[in-house]
Amino acid sequence: MNQIMWTPEDKQIQTSQMMTFMNFVNKRYNISLRDYNQLYNWSIEKAADFWVCFWEYSDIIHHKSFNNV
Repeated sequence: MNQIMWTPEDKQIQTSQMMTFMNFVNKRYNISLRDYNQLYNWSIEKAADFWVCFWEYSDIIHHKSFNNV
């Protein structure tokens, strides 16, 4: 069964946490990721940059910053 059961509306996509994070990444690195697949591929190709961005974006509570990703 490969039938799509639900698809979010464009407004839901544009206001999602994933899109907000993607915009954060785009601004920080001056790139133009447009969808999940591009964000996913970037996260694999630039794993250290991805985790640095996620660390900053998510406001993780920590006692000291990380040394390595």
